[in-house]
Amino acid sequence: MAQRNVIWTRTADIQFVGILEYWVNRNKSASFSKKLVGLVTKHTKEIANTPFIYK
Repeated sequence: MAQRNVIWTRTADIQFVGILEYWVNRNKSASFSKKLVGLVTKHTKEIANTPFIYK
């Protein structure tokens, strides 16, 4: 099966960046934000491969 592209809306992208900035400011470190980026990337790839895996 061909892999699909997951397209983020502009609003979703802005909100995600805001979430990452919030955690950097709260923890005074970027390590948790990097972990979140990794998790989101992993799940986005899973959705691209099998789009009906989540509700």
